Amino acid sequence: MPLTAEEFMQKLKSKYTSPHFQKALNGEAYKSLEDTEMVKVKKRARQLTHKYNIQLPPVEYQEGMSSLKNLPEIYGSEEHYKTLSELFDKPIEECKTLYIETIQVDHGVFINFEGCKLHKEINFYANYGLVILDCSAVHIGNGCSFGPSVHIYSAGHSTDVEERKKDVQRANPVTIGRDCWIGGHVVSLFLHCFDKHSQSCRALSHHAQLEMVSEFILTLFAYTILGVTVAAGAVVRGNVPANVVVAGNPARIIKHLKGPQVLA
Repeated sequence: MPLTAEEFMQKLKSKYTSPHFQKALNGEAYKSLEDTEMVKVKKRARQLTHKYNIQLPPVEYQEGMSSLKNLPEIYGSEEHYKTLSELFDKPIEECKTLYIETIQVDHGVFINFEGCKLHKEINFYANYGLVILDCSAVHIGNGCSFGPSVHIYSAGHSTDVEERKKDVQRANPVTIGRDCWIGGHVVSLFLHCFDKHSQSCRALSHHAQLEMVSEFILTLFAYTILGVTVAAGAVVRGNVPANVVVAGNPARIIKHLKGPQVLA
């Protein structure tokens, strides 16, 4: 069974027991360079992301392939998936459900993909330039898709100058619900995005008038849409309630939705 966000956090706290890792996972001020274990994990993640990004093979589409479920067959070698397996500390077979163009992370092992244990098909897609600063736990629900240059930050810094001079950092967990579509250049900080019915949320790339966002969704999807819409370029921090449209920097609620819509 897949781990919930809470279960994943408890797993991390049990496994990464060094002082500053514990502080980071508990939302307390910490110093990464003073923790040998943390430095080792960060260095390992940097090496693995570099290896992954340069070994990524081009996708060669073949006749009859019409959906993402075929991509593991043509997308990468065992060595390619082995790199993801090491980066996320997951079995290779589970990593074959992930389609990630290029990625940068802090630790890698602090990222939980819920769908890895639920499906044998692709259940997470990220376009180029994905950045996940997983200084604390980052939970990504099943069936999520990210546009280009999506940034997920669990990392933070103090606004106090003297504290920054001491190289003090802070972190808070990020939870993204199931079936979330996040548009290009969205930045999420300490985000909890969910729907009270299905844990679903939507973040959609769209540069036209914000009032047109929900209409734009209608042209793209032909199934039930539930949850939250986040316009492209938004910077989201904190909790996002169910069934709203948010946009801007900082993101704010610009529209309340009537609830789930079933599309023809």
